Amino acid sequence: MTTGTYRMTWPITDPRATLDTIIGQAQHDLAEALDAEGLVRCGIAEWRITNQRGPRLTAIVPVSGITDDDVPLPPRELQPHGTHAAFARHKAQGTAPCLACTEGERAYQRARKRRGRLATALRQEVAS
Repeated sequence: MTTGTYRMTWPITDPRATLDTIIGQAQHDLAEALDAEGLVRCGIAEWRITNQRGPRLTAIVPVSGITDDDVPLPPRELQPHGTHAAFARHKAQGTAPCLACTEGERAYQRARKRRGRLATALRQEVAS
């Protein structure tokens, strides 16, 4: 049987609730979710509290029955010709960059160096 991780997140809506109460309810919800998906817990859950988009509790649980490879990734769209990404793709494939990609890379590098010069000038101005 294969193993993997299962992640579940809950918003913390009651700031007066104790951590034991919050995690107790979350454990109940987690057990129901694992049963519904036919997964078996095979280790201790790791609990994390974050405050990125409001206070949230996340459980990361090792489970049997899935692997991280079984979870399909969304398809990636390739950037069109004339962009830095397309220029890098030409180089990675060992092909000569097309004219649009060459011009796009020049514009990208020109803008990148300009941003660097501006940042350096601002740092020097702030320091003086």
